[in-house]
Amino acid sequence: MSLEWRARSGSLAWSNPVVWWWALLTLVSGVNIAVWFVLCLTLQEPRTGGLGGASIELMLVLCAAYVFGCAFRSFLPRADVQRICLFDTWLSSVMVGRSVATVAEVCFVVQWAIVLHQLGTLTGADTTLNAAWMIVPLIVIAECFSW
Repeated sequence: MSLEWRARSGSLAWSNPVVWWWALLTLVSGVNIAVWFVLCLTLQEPRTGGLGGASIELMLVLCAAYVFGCAFRSFLPRADVQRICLFDTWLSSVMVGRSVATVAEVCFVVQWAIVLHQLGTLTGADTTLNAAWMIVPLIVIAECFSW
């Protein structure tokens, strides 16, 4: 495993634009994780009305899969098709990266389907309800083709 920064022309690693790009990705992922934890603590308090407790817990689990999946891909960025990775480790393999991305993307779509279903139910919009039921299977098929 190689975690060595290759600086250009003997200069410091921080003068390398890739280091700045990776640091920004890592910072944004860290902020997203922190916001997720704050959300978890905030939504622990009992509330009246709105989504039920089970629905909120499901949304938090789905959100966690998406946030941590995106963070994983930010900490270990790679371009699968070009076979380029920032860190040479088994976690940067195409199989691991594509698996994490697939789980995160499906969880994101399931969240949208839940929101669409809630909105369709509140407004009585049949088209929205139909979209909520169709979006997850369509995205799962698309994910299969992305492999």
